[in-house]
Amino acid sequence: RGSHLIFDQRRLPVDEALTLFHPSDGRAMFVLPWEGTSLVGTTDIDHTPALDKNYAEPFASRDEIDYMLTALDFLFPSLALTEEDILSSFAGLRPIIAGGADSPSGESRAHQIWNEHGLITITGGKLTTFRIMAHQTVQTAMAAIGRRATVPRRQRMLNPLVEPRLSAESLEGQLLGRLLGRHGDEADALLAGAQPGEWVPIGDLPLLWAELRWAAAQEGVLHLDDLLLRRVRLGMLLPDGGRALMPQVRRMVQPALGWDDARWDREESDYWQTWQRYYSPSPG
Repeated sequence: RGSHLIFDQRRLPVDEALTLFHPSDGRAMFVLPWEGTSLVGTTDIDHTPALDKNYAEPFASRDEIDYMLTALDFLFPSLALTEEDILSSFAGLRPIIAGGADSPSGESRAHQIWNEHGLITITGGKLTTFRIMAHQTVQTAMAAIGRRATVPRRQRMLNPLVEPRLSAESLEGQLLGRLLGRHGDEADALLAGAQPGEWVPIGDLPLLWAELRWAAAQEGVLHLDDLLLRRVRLGMLLPDGGRALMPQVRRMVQPALGWDDARWDREESDYWQTWQRYYSPSPG
């Protein structure tokens, strides 16, 4: 499991990615600006099977939070950061193949592919090797049915960015660059669907209100936590999960989602429980 902490930029002001080695064990960690906040990570520990039986998502443990705060105190002693400064936390699981290493950090991140009587399985690996993992999996599957893979390994995956016609004079450069980087050739349609006053950032974040409307209408949202913790990450970037802005969020996205008041109330209640248990500064 790898866990992370998010801080307000005003308490942890970084404008470029930093790498440090933890003072207790020498592990490499990072601090970087992310979506208008500062992101700190990551840990590397075994995730026990018992946690999967009792919890729906992974989350940062008390020991992991203390471990990251210790690293920050080592790198930025003058800031005197504490748990009270944490906006939110989150954790993810790495599908690492056990190789008998002394620690999780010592295990290889290599991937493996198996063909078990026609069932092709891939595990291990990591995000930065996804293309070669996919290519080798396709090759294995094609060979299993007597064919050869013809997937070009260096084919362009994303279309070149084109500046939205609507926004050239309406958004300053940094906001426009972020919008293009996140939404690509959908940026024009996103801005065209915005209502008056929605081409502005949400608080001090680089996230536009228009992006929240777009996500609710176009990105397959099933639940409120789906929207606020995965589609736009708003619940991770604002204090208390964005509670102060929830009335405004509701006015904007409830019609787009087609939920009646009873459904919204259930979704909001579930969202607060999910945020507190898995994404708050003190999860668990």
